[in-house]
Amino acid sequence: MDKKRREKGNGSISKRKDGTWTGRICLGYKENGKQNIKAVYGKTESEVKKKLKALQAEIIKYDSINLPKLTLTELLTDWQTTAKKYELKSSSYDRLEQTINNNIVPYIGYLQITALTPQDIQNYINELTDKGYSYSTIKKSYNAVNAALKFALERDYIRKNPCISIKLPKQIQRAKSDIEFFSDEEVNLISQSAISRYKTGRYKYKHGYAIIILLNTGLRVGELLALKWDNVDFVNKQIYVAETRGQIIDRSDSEQKYIMADRSTKTQSSCRYVPINAKTAEALLYFKGLGYNNPYVMANSDSNVITYRNLFRVLSNILELNKINHGSLHTLRHTFATRLFRNNVDIKVISELLGHSDVSITYNIYTHVIQEQKKKAVDILDNL
Repeated sequence: MDKKRREKGNGSISKRKDGTWTGRICLGYKENGKQNIKAVYGKTESEVKKKLKALQAEIIKYDSINLPKLTLTELLTDWQTTAKKYELKSSSYDRLEQTINNNIVPYIGYLQITALTPQDIQNYINELTDKGYSYSTIKKSYNAVNAALKFALERDYIRKNPCISIKLPKQIQRAKSDIEFFSDEEVNLISQSAISRYKTGRYKYKHGYAIIILLNTGLRVGELLALKWDNVDFVNKQIYVAETRGQIIDRSDSEQKYIMADRSTKTQSSCRYVPINAKTAEALLYFKGLGYNNPYVMANSDSNVITYRNLFRVLSNILELNKINHGSLHTLRHTFATRLFRNNVDIKVISELLGHSDVSITYNIYTHVIQEQKKKAVDILDNL
């Protein structure tokens, strides 16, 4: 039998031994696992082609009648709550929901998934690009649509995923600005102010020692807020970073609201032991001495964990007092790393202390400091 291959999904045409022609198309599989084949016959190849085309049109019509009528918004909701709710961390789930609600639903959420075409998806991507959305936002939006449609394909909601041959905008490599850090002089001023006292002996900043901890450990603010006494080891002079604390959406009732909650660290590498020096030990003993009998290091007298805003106010007041017109809480982390680089600590050690998943991340963030150290290293040759 002379069989002619056709494009996948369009069936096959072949000439029989008696000279007639036949066209065959697979409609899926039967309960016994065998292919469900539909065949047409004709005296000539062109006749079979026409019959096969008519059969395909009939199948498509039948399919469209039996496929579920879902809009993209309905599909995204189904995919998000069914496939992603228990897969993602709370913060990641919240970000996915924001992407869907803000960047997808308003644009193409109303479209029926069975009617979606590659051109619809491309037009959507182009519209986001024309509106000036960043490459990262567009990529996240496309990935969400694509993943939801793959989910629909697996559930037999659609016959093909229209997210094929889609062209994303070119990613523009922006020049990285130097990271911000405090100079040694500024570090001294900040450190002195953080633990300064009134004439009565009372500390000016109740949580000023938290600034000392951040400067001397490189912890992320969320990691410090989630730190518990069980993870502080004064004997071996180290703390174990196991969790981070941040804002998530409370979904316990119909009225969604934001709450502060602990969650696992960003990556497996973020779970780490960080040595504590004398200044950090002094700061931790200060908080221990407050006697709040709370499992958290950063606790208030009312048994609540202090917030990012509390620490932000402390640092802002200290910077204003010392006329330092730059910097944020995260600048303390950059300062910690920069000071280590300038004291010739190996980049791999710094990367591990910061909890980066790969040393290349550390390299990319602190490129300017590394280049500075390279120049100093070569300049040494002049003095040999």
